[in-house]
Amino acid sequence: MRPLLFSFAVAALTSVLAACGGGGGVEPTASTPSSPASPPVESAAPPAASVSGTVAVGKPLSGASVNLDCKGGSVVATTAPDGSYSVELPAGIQTPCVITASGTASNGEAVMIHSVAPAPGTANVTPLTCLLTNTLAHQAGAPDAVHLAQDLSSNSSAQQLLSDPSVVNKAARAVSSLVSAHGGAIPNSQDFLTKPFTADHTGPDADLDGLATTGVLDANGAPSIEMKTGARAMGSQLALDGGTVPDSTATVGGSLSGLQAGTTLTLLNNSGDPLGLSANGPFRFLAQLPLGSAYAVTIGTQAPWQTCSVSGGTGRTSSPVDAIKVDCQAGSSAVVSTLATQGISNPYGVAFDPSSGNLYVADYKRDTVLKVSRDGVATSFARFDGPFSVAVDRSGNVYTVNADGTVGKVTPQGAATTFATMDENTLGDGIGVDTAGNVYVANTTSIYKIDASTARPTLIAGSDTKKGFKDGAGGAALFNYISDLAVTSDGTIYVADMGNYVIRKIAADGTVTTIAGTPGTPGYRDGVAGQSLLGGLLNSSGNSVPVTYDANGIANKTGSATYHIAVNSAGVWISDSPNNVVRLIDAKGNVSTIAGTQVFGRQTTPDWWVASNMQMKDGVGTAANFVEPLGIATNPATGELYVGDFHGNAIRKITPMPR
Repeated sequence: MRPLLFSFAVAALTSVLAACGGGGGVEPTASTPSSPASPPVESAAPPAASVSGTVAVGKPLSGASVNLDCKGGSVVATTAPDGSYSVELPAGIQTPCVITASGTASNGEAVMIHSVAPAPGTANVTPLTCLLTNTLAHQAGAPDAVHLAQDLSSNSSAQQLLSDPSVVNKAARAVSSLVSAHGGAIPNSQDFLTKPFTADHTGPDADLDGLATTGVLDANGAPSIEMKTGARAMGSQLALDGGTVPDSTATVGGSLSGLQAGTTLTLLNNSGDPLGLSANGPFRFLAQLPLGSAYAVTIGTQAPWQTCSVSGGTGRTSSPVDAIKVDCQAGSSAVVSTLATQGISNPYGVAFDPSSGNLYVADYKRDTVLKVSRDGVATSFARFDGPFSVAVDRSGNVYTVNADGTVGKVTPQGAATTFATMDENTLGDGIGVDTAGNVYVANTTSIYKIDASTARPTLIAGSDTKKGFKDGAGGAALFNYISDLAVTSDGTIYVADMGNYVIRKIAADGTVTTIAGTPGTPGYRDGVAGQSLLGGLLNSSGNSVPVTYDANGIANKTGSATYHIAVNSAGVWISDSPNNVVRLIDAKGNVSTIAGTQVFGRQTTPDWWVASNMQMKDGVGTAANFVEPLGIATNPATGELYVGDFHGNAIRKITPMPR
């Protein structure tokens, strides 16, 4: 053993009391059984049993009272200046004993530490033996060392347990394992109890020097609260497992509920050990924590557009933790900011490319598709005749719907070609791409799928010759002016049926249903699907007007305000430009306003948006302003939204912020 370098003073060891289950410096009452006096015996008496050792807390505890509560009674001794003590057990008093050493530190603070003497011989009293005594106390069913000492003389089961070498040795190994789990080391798991040593020199007490830097002992030399909790847990497990030395570590976990499909939540334990969760159900952190360690489970990264909370997330490990509850609720505040204005003019459709992080913007007035970088720098990417809507496939190819009836395609390198040709009189604004590369476009009253390989269009829903409102399968369904569409990874198509003031859904089998809005009734009202109201077409005065068609079946487009949609794990997002807001249809069909100040156009001038004095304003939720939000796209990884602010001549960004 190296010389003792234990640097902390004995003067501040009040917390040792709690470490050993004692308190207040109260010394147990010593007593011995009375017996009638006997005359001297001439023959030699057998040698008396004795218990001796060293009382130390890094420094010897001099002049301490050492009380041994044993089978049959109690005896008291006093430590020498070097912390040593020795006591002979009178007739009728036998081991095992629980030892309580109490005294006064140099600063006047009371100090009490415990140990055990399973048999006559050496029984040191140190902070490590405190852990051993508490482990044995819990194994014996006592709450702490003080109660174990008080009950030992009459508790035969506790006497049997403490006098069993295998029980004490296993408890000592458990303490050694616990110390090791907390980053400390005991060269021999038995040394700290039974190996004689001189305090402040060499021997088992010198091991405490290294333990002080690992958290096993606190700054005063007492066992840390983690160690105290761990020792009690070890004793309880020893009792449950029939004396098998238990694991000295435990994992932390619980259950997750309410997380929306396709999203990821990150949990932290003690500000580290990040755990990403993408499904509801049980969870468990990978890190093993030493028994008695503190744990604190918190939300590291919220799932997009959800607010998750933790209950029962703090405590100390006494066994594997599995009762932590994490619950996620739909909803989050929205922070609206301005991403780009330089080079942006009347942005119509927008699309986000996950592979590059770029945003693509349809600038139909300048016959241009713009590329906007992550930091908001806009550059010209490709040119088409009046591009209205854009979409991006998994390879980074950009597709556009153009005013001349063509569907354009642009490679990531900027090479532009015509992918397909449709009827320019009836081609609508919406476009989307599925995971196989098939392109979906909207005529004013129908949806077409354009094959990725042949570029051949096929009608999948609605009718080119009939208009109206009707749910049903494929061609049996009717639409009334489609202003946008969005395609999800599972092949579901969402449709903004502007003429009917509703949002429709086309399942993979072609069945069309209505998920939000009230057919035939424009307006503004949040609520459940069948009760919500969405904005309608606006005329040049900014008033809602019904969709009309000329003799050739071409819809009127006198009003610029329509609405566009995007889809992510939170639901279907609506850029409701007649109402000047961004809204969300969640998984339950509830419609809510997420961002923007709701207004109706009531001006009589042709350029009513300017006349209404609406100005862009960044802010949180409904405190923000748009000036006719149109195209909308989402970043699937972060949940962020991008909106083309048409009359604001800007790209706006909406970031989820947990409530």
